[in-house]
Amino acid sequence: NVIITGNFDNWEKKIQMDKDPLTNIFISRILLPINQKIVYKFVVDGIWQNDPMLPEEIDMQGNKNNV
Repeated sequence: NVIITGNFDNWEKKIQMDKDPLTNIFISRILLPINQKIVYKFVVDGIWQNDPMLPEEIDMQGNKNNV
């Protein structure tokens, strides 16, 4: 169970990702606003996670997020 959430959905954890059976990669199509920095995280089986291979930054509350 993988969810992607971020400032684009007010961190509401509504966007489920689907596993591609050919690549075993989780994917989702999301309409994102133009000219806005996108900050996000993944929720994998209920646990908040970043992708360490992608850029990260720490927000004003001390949370590390992908950007």
